[in-house]
Amino acid sequence: IKNLLKNKFKIKKINKFFICLGNIRPVKDPMYLKQIFDILYKKSIYLIFIGNILSGDYSFTKGIIHIGPLEHKYILSCLEQSNGLINTSISEGMSISILESMIHKCPVYCRNNESNSDIIKNNFNGFLFNSPNEFLDLIELDTSNIIENAYKYVIKYHNSLDEKKRYSSLL
Repeated sequence: IKNLLKNKFKIKKINKFFICLGNIRPVKDPMYLKQIFDILYKKSIYLIFIGNILSGDYSFTKGIIHIGPLEHKYILSCLEQSNGLINTSISEGMSISILESMIHKCPVYCRNNESNSDIIKNNFNGFLFNSPNEFLDLIELDTSNIIENAYKYVIKYHNSLDEKKRYSSLL
C-alpha cells in the first residue's frame, strides 16, 4: 500500500498510515477525527478509507485518502502493512474488521462504544478513544504487547472452528 500511496497519490513521506475499513455511511462517522486531520497531515500520518461511499457527502482532504473497495486479499495485505485499524463508528455490531485486524496482528484503535468495548479491553488488546485528541495520544503508544494480546484473544474467544460448532448446535 505504501507504493500505491507514493505512486498514485504522490506522497513523498509517510511516517504512519492507518486503515479505516467498511462502506462509508453516517453510522460509521468517517469524519469523527476531522478536527485533527491537519495535525496528522503535518506529522505525515495518513488515514486510508477502504470501501464504497454508500451515503453522505464527504470531503477527503490532505492526508485523508479514499481508495474505494478492494478485494479481501488486498485488504488483509493493507492491514498487515498498516500501523493500525481505526473504527470511528457511532455504534457497531460484532465487527469482523476488528477481529480480522487482531488475528492479522494489526493494532486496533476504536471509538468507545458498547460493541467495541465488548471486544476491546483498552490498553490490553486494543485501544478505545473518546475523542479525536485521545486518539492522537494513543497512536504514540507501543503496540507490541497489545498486538500479541489481541491475537490470543481472537484465538481463544472467536476461533472459527469453535464458533462453527456453536452455531451448528443452535441450528
